[in-house]
Amino acid sequence: MVEVVAPDGDARSRALTALLLGGGQSGNDEIATWAVSVVAAGAGPLGWDPASFSAGWQATLAYAGVPLARGGRPWT
Repeated sequence: MVEVVAPDGDARSRALTALLLGGGQSGNDEIATWAVSVVAAGAGPLGWDPASFSAGWQATLAYAGVPLARGGRPWT
């Protein structure tokens, strides 16, 4: 079981996005460490590979809630 170390869900989401999509650093070492432990504890990423969509659609699809993960397995 992974312990959640930060109450800020948005910060956790940004840290996981940075780790899974290569979007840069999360800006918080404690949350970044948490994100690494979550990824290490689970299976491979689950979500559509953002490279399978044109760059203009990636942000829109992410905003709409489409799960994206570089190299991930599609989520039906």
